[in-house]
Amino acid sequence: MLASLGQAVYAAADGVLTTQYVDGRSDSELSGNAWRLTAADGTVFFYAHLSAFGPGLSVGSVVVAGQQIGSVGDTGNPGAGNFHLHFELQRNGTPIDSLPLLQIPSGCRVY
Repeated sequence: MLASLGQAVYAAADGVLTTQYVDGRSDSELSGNAWRLTAADGTVFFYAHLSAFGPGLSVGSVVVAGQQIGSVGDTGNPGAGNFHLHFELQRNGTPIDSLPLLQIPSGCRVY
């Protein structure tokens, strides 16, 4: 999702931050700074290319839907200045199209 540098990124559901990827580490070459959030029902949300993590958050932190977990950036492989949020959703290990679940503000375009 294209966005402005530093725009807030919010948890899509209540859950636990189960994995943190940090830009510059070998496991984060593509994602850069990223979170994996796991909901109680096992649904996994993945947020990548963050410029920053939400304050005070670490692996194991319990978050609630709507809580800021980071900020939009271009870390990892998108290329400098290509600010966006890479957002993935998986249920039972199966990728799910997240677009129908998102609330798109009026005035925004979906491509």
